[in-house]
Amino acid sequence: MAAETITTKVVAASKTAFGTVKIGDNINVVEGVISVTPSAAYTLPVATADTLGGVKQGSNVTISAAGVISVAAPVTDAHINDLINARLKTVLATATVGTDGTMTFSV
Repeated sequence: MAAETITTKVVAASKTAFGTVKIGDNINVVEGVISVTPSAAYTLPVATADTLGGVKQGSNVTISAAGVISVAAPVTDAHINDLINARLKTVLATATVGTDGTMTFSV
């Protein structure tokens, strides 16, 4: 009996079909395990007005577990003046002046 010849077409793998693949640069296959070796370390650039990049959390900034960034309302000059005036009223309300001219008050 003569040997039978079988011919089959090998197709490349795709997202929707099984097939063969060709191993590219920085990729290794050992005992069926595929591993990738990065060609260079990646450094995240600092974010600027023109560059998308990384930022650090600063003062009065919170980041939730969901990644939502919140910023506390800024303090204005008017707000500071109100706080100072309220504190002064409290201090002056406790002030006393002795016979020797010494002023005493609670802070």
